[in-house]
Amino acid sequence: MEFLNQAIERVPGWLGGAAVWRVVAAFFIIVLVLVLRRFVAHFVLGRIKRLASRTKLRYDDDIIEAIQPSIAGLFIVLGVFLAVQLLRLPATPYDLQALTENALAVAAAVIVIYGIQRLCYVLADAIDAMATRSDPATRGQFRVVLRQLLSIATWTVGILVIVQNLGYSITSILAGLGIGGLAVALGAQETLSNFFGSISLLTDRPFRVGDWIQVGDTIDGDVEEIGFRSTKVRAWDKSLVSIPNRDLASKVIKNWSRMPKRRVKQVIGVTYDATPTQMDDLVSGIEKVLRSDPAVDQDFILVKFTDFGTSSLDLLVYYFTVDTGWLNHLENRQNINLKIMQCVYDLGLSFAFPTQTIHLQRDD
Repeated sequence: MEFLNQAIERVPGWLGGAAVWRVVAAFFIIVLVLVLRRFVAHFVLGRIKRLASRTKLRYDDDIIEAIQPSIAGLFIVLGVFLAVQLLRLPATPYDLQALTENALAVAAAVIVIYGIQRLCYVLADAIDAMATRSDPATRGQFRVVLRQLLSIATWTVGILVIVQNLGYSITSILAGLGIGGLAVALGAQETLSNFFGSISLLTDRPFRVGDWIQVGDTIDGDVEEIGFRSTKVRAWDKSLVSIPNRDLASKVIKNWSRMPKRRVKQVIGVTYDATPTQMDDLVSGIEKVLRSDPAVDQDFILVKFTDFGTSSLDLLVYYFTVDTGWLNHLENRQNINLKIMQCVYDLGLSFAFPTQTIHLQRDD
């Protein structure tokens, strides 16, 4: 008992003597709130989750998942608040009681705003699903931009409400910005232009996530993300290229993934020792190869003896492959080229290459 009395005497005046019971009670209050928080998280919310999983509603599970962290955080703030009320912090030299209560109020507001932000994510998913109902392949394109836009709006409004509740006049603060606000607006021009560029991309839909696009002569790859400010493209060397949406909206974009079929245009040259009959048979043979190959689109096939070249008799071969994928397209093209080579050799012809024949004549 003597040791306990000495320990009590060492406690500051506002916790001395009979106030020790407040410290113990505050500790047990925090423990009790934490136990209650665990009960609500595991039993109450857990049961609600199980009930939601049995319903046919689409987003009820996501809503419960979104608010769960905020509920847990509010329990912690509640426990600390009750403990502070019991401790009665000193008012000198600083009003610790008021400062702590204000800090806890701000913490609670931030937790609520965070919960609203997570609910906005669910709202963004719902809007994206409704906007892409007619074209499910574009689902997910609007999600990132909507989430970012709703998050910015949520935190902006939330911070203004917190400032207002702390006793500051929002009107006077906004009015006091004046020239500073103009400077911020000028500095945000690029951000706004990128935002409107992203809106233009999502409205026109020149590409979607997963498409293979080519922008200019330097950017060529698959679209990974259409963001609030930029679009990320995974290039063929596996580097990640970030393109500002403002620049992307003003450039010519070639979307390879939107091809219904992939074109092949090539010129085949044989040597000049070929006879007209052999050339006619070669044209018929190559056309037969293309007509019999299932990898070739049969809507348009063109094989014609077109030119007398400087060192070859030229045939134009023009067709489309059904598969537009790069690797499959090359494989199909290779198989067709091998068949064309066999057709040339079966007719006893040879492929031409640039040559020159020099005739020497002696002047007698």
